[in-house]
Amino acid sequence: AYLQKPWDPDVLLAHVRRLAAQKRRHATLQRASRTDPMTGLANRRHGTNRIDEEIARARRYGRGMTVALLDVDHFKNVNDTFGHAAGDEVLKAVAERLRNISRETDVVIRWGGEEFLFVFPETNLEEGAAIVERFRAHMDSAPVEIEGSEPLPVTVSGGVAELEDDDS
Repeated sequence: AYLQKPWDPDVLLAHVRRLAAQKRRHATLQRASRTDPMTGLANRRHGTNRIDEEIARARRYGRGMTVALLDVDHFKNVNDTFGHAAGDEVLKAVAERLRNISRETDVVIRWGGEEFLFVFPETNLEEGAAIVERFRAHMDSAPVEIEGSEPLPVTVSGGVAELEDDDS
């Protein structure tokens, strides 16, 4: 901002308020560009960037990295039977549970539709598989509460892979 001397305190205050509002708008837009609006997880575009960063970090420090792709089983049946609002609630519940079991360094991404990608830095295949199995068992044992309906059993399936030297 440009202020002429002698500056007026009211003009200065107006400039500060305008710049603060601009900074808030920028932060909101930046967050929206990286986040899936329904689940609050990283979106695929931002997640892809984070995966590239984690691959580079794993290679630089010679540490392992594991990824897991999880899919909500029979999700189309949820939408067809209970409606899209119920399907949205299932996706939100799965995302919240993934967030709750993840470490601060893990990357959780809504990869698409009912698919979620998990990136486990500094984790080998056995450790990554154990984390995914705990999550799968938790989903199996804790139905999702859907408003106006009985609790809905939701299961997930997935696969786990460890970063190898020639992987991209």
